[in-house]
Amino acid sequence: MLLIFLMDTIDRNCLLFCILFDIYSEVIGHFPMRFRTALTFLALSAAGTSTAFATSILAEVHIAAHRLNVFVGGKPTYSWGIATARRGYHTPRGTYHVTALDIDAYSRKYDASMPYAVCFIRGDYCIHAGHSIGRNASHGCIRLATPHAIRFFKLASANRGSTTIVVR
Repeated sequence: MLLIFLMDTIDRNCLLFCILFDIYSEVIGHFPMRFRTALTFLALSAAGTSTAFATSILAEVHIAAHRLNVFVGGKPTYSWGIATARRGYHTPRGTYHVTALDIDAYSRKYDASMPYAVCFIRGDYCIHAGHSIGRNASHGCIRLATPHAIRFFKLASANRGSTTIVVR
């Protein structure tokens, strides 16, 4: 039981869905596909697992404050320190969508590793794991501490079509 509480919300909800799915499969048995589909949606609703489907992800980048605030399904979920462009470079402001995901991206232009990259402008600008958090230190990308970059990468991967990045 302690393990369930240590899991994050998405994992707990998926586990609950699987349990409910197994229960109704055993009790109800074989139904035509349309009924099974309806019951699956009902089980998902009962489990509260909107995360089983695409959830809106909003990543608000605040350059001056060196913060990335992440909203999952409209609810504030994470707030992490970031590093953005140093003098002579810029982090472009605007509203973007995910254009690429690369777990081990590499910039030949800057000879730099960009692990857990969530790219938002043709692969030229990404949110990725890095160092010097809380400072202006990058060539324009947005750097996160590695655990935060992993979490954001997973969120964006699971919700690629519904992830919006706003840079202010």
